[in-house]
Amino acid sequence: MWERIDIEEKYKGLVIGKHQAKLREISNRTRAKVICKGEDVYIILGNEEQRMHAKVQIGEIVVSIPLLLSLISKFRPFGYPRQNILLFLFINQQLFYINYIWQWQ
Repeated sequence: MWERIDIEEKYKGLVIGKHQAKLREISNRTRAKVICKGEDVYIILGNEEQRMHAKVQIGEIVVSIPLLLSLISKFRPFGYPRQNILLFLFINQQLFYINYIWQWQ
């Protein structure tokens, strides 16, 4: 049974990963088969527990990003109109990085 996972468009890249690497990690970790078909993410194999574990891991990724961006907004470099901020995140034994370009208005 194919189960579509709703993910906001702006977070899909972090959930899917480069060449679907994050989806493979989630699949390996949970034993549920998670794939990307077109623009959508699906869980196609796994028992109920494995599917729920995959959904929780995807949710942890999606929930953590707005929190981190709100923390970045508190950081104001003095005298720099444009700032690259490279973040390394460790969420549920997964390493993510975000290169965030901040432009002050």
